Amino acid sequence: MGIVKITWVNSITVGVTKHIIYRDDIEIGQVLVADPSEFYDNSPIAGVTHKYEVQSSDSGGTSIDEQVGINVFNLLIPSEPPVQPTGDHPTLSNFKVLDGQPSRVYFDSNMPITASDAVGFTISDKTIVGIQTAGTGQTSSHYFTVSIAFNAWDNNLIEYNLGSNMESEVGGAILHGFTLTEIVNNIVLPTSSGTSYYVTTSGSNGANGESEGTAWAELEYALTQISAGDIVYVKQGDYGRENLDLDIQGTVNNPIRIIGYKTSINDISSNYYDIESDNWSTSEMPSYNGGDRSSNNAAGTSYPSTPTEYVIMENLQFREYSSGLLLYGLTNVILNRVNLKDIGSGYHKAINFIANTTVVNTDYVRADKIYSRILDCNVRNATGEGIFWMASNCLVKDNKVLCNSGATSDEAMDYYLCNRGDNSIAINNWAKRSSTAVVHGGYVGVRSDNSTVDYVKFGNENYYCERNLYTNNNIYGLGRMLKVRNVGSNYNVMKYNYAEGFDTGSSSSDGGGISLFGGVKYNVWENNYILGVTKAIRIYNNVESDQDNKVTEGNIIRNNIFKDCYYGTYAESEDYSYALDFNNNSFYNNTFYNIEYQNRLINTKGNINYSGNEYKNNIFSNVGLFTNTSSGDTITDSMFTFDYCDFHSVSGAPSGSNNVTTNPNFVDTTDFVPQVTLDGTQLTGVEYDYNGKERLALPQMGAVEI
Repeated sequence: MGIVKITWVNSITVGVTKHIIYRDDIEIGQVLVADPSEFYDNSPIAGVTHKYEVQSSDSGGTSIDEQVGINVFNLLIPSEPPVQPTGDHPTLSNFKVLDGQPSRVYFDSNMPITASDAVGFTISDKTIVGIQTAGTGQTSSHYFTVSIAFNAWDNNLIEYNLGSNMESEVGGAILHGFTLTEIVNNIVLPTSSGTSYYVTTSGSNGANGESEGTAWAELEYALTQISAGDIVYVKQGDYGRENLDLDIQGTVNNPIRIIGYKTSINDISSNYYDIESDNWSTSEMPSYNGGDRSSNNAAGTSYPSTPTEYVIMENLQFREYSSGLLLYGLTNVILNRVNLKDIGSGYHKAINFIANTTVVNTDYVRADKIYSRILDCNVRNATGEGIFWMASNCLVKDNKVLCNSGATSDEAMDYYLCNRGDNSIAINNWAKRSSTAVVHGGYVGVRSDNSTVDYVKFGNENYYCERNLYTNNNIYGLGRMLKVRNVGSNYNVMKYNYAEGFDTGSSSSDGGGISLFGGVKYNVWENNYILGVTKAIRIYNNVESDQDNKVTEGNIIRNNIFKDCYYGTYAESEDYSYALDFNNNSFYNNTFYNIEYQNRLINTKGNINYSGNEYKNNIFSNVGLFTNTSSGDTITDSMFTFDYCDFHSVSGAPSGSNNVTTNPNFVDTTDFVPQVTLDGTQLTGVEYDYNGKERLALPQMGAVEI
């Protein structure tokens, strides 16, 4: 197979609007007169001599003249995979639903595109029924049409797995596939049409609550008086201890709103609280102080019999409670600018959304879709769990979680940002453990396993956790930073995250930058930056509920940068009774720099089996020893194959094919742009580098293209 490039000389220009290209007297494409006089034929027939012609045409389609000086070039390319036409390929961005157009998902392109089908595109919980590009020369206002309209509560993702005829308007370059991406929902939430009530520190529960002058004294009391469509405005101040019963129900078009304010309603538009300096103030937002972290003392709860439904809570603060906001069986809840501090003693929770479940089969359940959001909230020093949602279709965005206290694991935070469910989005969040707090697990990521939670019983079933997106999050000092855990956690994507540890000592509990725990499948980690952790990539055979079905398979780790880590890839086993099969996992175009030991496999019990795992197009630079051979470990490089890799300044580099030992001569050791050519091999799914730059026709090794 090949590509034929055709160029020509414009013999006339007056009245010409386009050029029509013919192969063997059959039209195969058009080029606008304003564009370069060239065309790429992607489908010539091998062994056949074709005749090419170029005709000029005016706006009415009338043929004006045949062009002269036609040049035909045969471009030789590899047969697998095919190279697309020279020039940038289209990329899509800015997916959004606009208010007033609820049946469309609009998007932009980096160049004009054409498309007549949406094959290969998937929108979570929607069916695409059409696609419309914006027109000649346009790069915005393209859109997909869906069969059932979005509403203001929806949280959705889009991905593309190839198959559409979408291509660049000029040159016919195809769209490459892309992983899960957020669709921003701009549909305005419905206004509440009920009664407005007020709560102030000087109010009285004997008043009618309908003005600030006749305000109630307690939000706890107000919640017993309201119904769908009502708004409760709570003025700043110290309200002491209240335990909120959040068994309240709005409706899809008449939600209940609980809104804190400072001096006048709607005067808070940003979260004042700096979680690290701890500038907590009762004069900025209404504040509740439980006064006791150890007893049965939750800030707010709801239960499946009368769950929280269609409720918006904004601008509220809670501290010194045994638990924070625990909502069981909820749907359609939004927390916006809610701060929590010093929650729990032992293992407790700050923000916990727990949906009902639907049985999939005898072994697995799925968390129900609750279309809820946690936005711009802060959690400081909660024992156990910071923000944990056991639910599907949630948006968790712009939140901060900090643990800077806890001398024992019972006092320190375990789950900083974590979910158990499907189709959720965790984006632009920040999580940090300070060096003064011990590591208690400590992770951001997805976890599936057997669970029985108070008030919501799941029997012996496991959760599915699939197609969740973690992106643009910043993580510091956690034990397991970008983690996917346990059988049932599949097809999740973690990309564009930054994860930084505190030290890289061999005994440090500052564990995995990227963690694959138990039998997880078909997950993708791409374009992440991992700095200063003990184990850059951690593979772990852990004890979990579905013991006899642990297969870690088909995962992809690509375009990541790993710097200043003690171990590059670290595999170990906690479970000596059941084996873990680690098969057909791909490590593509990563850059490893300043690694003490690249590989370590602790497999003394022989219960980690492996086959088909490959490293391709990676750069390993400044590696002290490629394989660690500590006493008592079963160590082998045969866990992986290494092809088209650069081993620069590496002690004990493994064997493989097409490997080199060239100094990449990075421009610097922050961005890791090589200054020398390091030819790799073409790999599907790695068409762009760490920075989003389109790779060369012969892609280079490492995360960043030359």
